[in-house]
Amino acid sequence: MAVAEQVAAAYASLDLPLSGDAKRSLFRLNRDVRFSKDKSPYKTHAGIVWMRPGYKKESAGVTYLHLADEGCFVGAGFWHVEREELDAIREAIRVDPAGFTAAVAHAESAGLALDTSDGLVRAPRGFEDITDPAILPAIKARNLLVTARLTKRDVGSATLVPRIVELTQAMLPFLQFGWNAIAEAGPPPDWSRLQGR
Repeated sequence: MAVAEQVAAAYASLDLPLSGDAKRSLFRLNRDVRFSKDKSPYKTHAGIVWMRPGYKKESAGVTYLHLADEGCFVGAGFWHVEREELDAIREAIRVDPAGFTAAVAHAESAGLALDTSDGLVRAPRGFEDITDPAILPAIKARNLLVTARLTKRDVGSATLVPRIVELTQAMLPFLQFGWNAIAEAGPPPDWSRLQGR
């Protein structure tokens, strides 16, 4: 899809730390149904993702374009990340709540909204002491995302790519906050070398 490469080229021209291309960025629309009784589509939407160079689609901290009849949006964030990574971000929010709320406010000033709808009922283990209503929803969230709705007119217009880039610039402090938290936590320990002892 041309949008994947046009957005990636715009990111590169602005030195934004995200990349993608028509081969790696697109999510597959359908499974192999040649030998299946169920011929229904695997998905009824299209998705394009841009990630940090050297990382995979599944890595933490990406931007994403969602195209569907029910609604379209562009977003960024940390979706279904490893527990260690999510806890690292939660700890960073605990340590620097002002930095986190400033990053979210920067995104919100461009029309993005923090989505913590898929949250836990209670604060997760190790974070029970957090009661600040400004950060508690983010601490309880299973996924941390900022999103902005797009109309079908937006998607079909020549301003789509500039709009995605503009929103990405507003999302960048939010992404950077999470990337820094994960980097500071470091990789999880390799317990496999201790097996057999």
